[in-house]
Amino acid sequence: MSETQDGMVTSAKKPQPGRATPASEKLRTGAKGATDTVLVLAWGNPSRLDDGLGPELARRLEALDLPGVKIETGFQLSVEDSWLVSQHARVLFVDALSEGDEPYMVAVVAPSRKLPFSTHSLKPDGLLGLTEELFQVRPKALLLGIRGYLFSGFGSELSPEAERNLLTSLEFVRSQLLAGGFDGIFSKLECRSEAGDDQK
Repeated sequence: MSETQDGMVTSAKKPQPGRATPASEKLRTGAKGATDTVLVLAWGNPSRLDDGLGPELARRLEALDLPGVKIETGFQLSVEDSWLVSQHARVLFVDALSEGDEPYMVAVVAPSRKLPFSTHSLKPDGLLGLTEELFQVRPKALLLGIRGYLFSGFGSELSPEAERNLLTSLEFVRSQLLAGGFDGIFSKLECRSEAGDDQK
């Protein structure tokens, strides 16, 4: 087992989700009039080697011009992203991981109300929690963490190992979007989470 930078334990081969949303909760998955478009929200610093894996995946995904996908990138997640998230029923967060299983990890993201002292930078679960608090919506969300290796130093080139992981991750994202916007994998992860809760 490996822990992601966002505190989620999972792997590409055996994904293990975070806490699933209880079916009894009456929150909408998107704001009134929310688009069916999947929001891909990637972040990282393209000038810090493998830390740019998220934005690079977003750049290559945008070049594929897939229907039903909105792509946004940034150096970090921020409070301002909460409105954007609220306008979509499904969100895919993408970031680089400095440790964990290869080539990538996938996890369901559950909202958290624990915000950092500074809200200039948020984690996916904190951003979802803020979105829920401000807009009373809870989009379905997944985190894709792509394994990187070189993070100290400057440069726009990815390490060869990170490039291989990126290609595998890109094909995964492409195939899931074409198959229906991650609904299938979300359902599988959610069922595994519920099964785990029943065994406790």
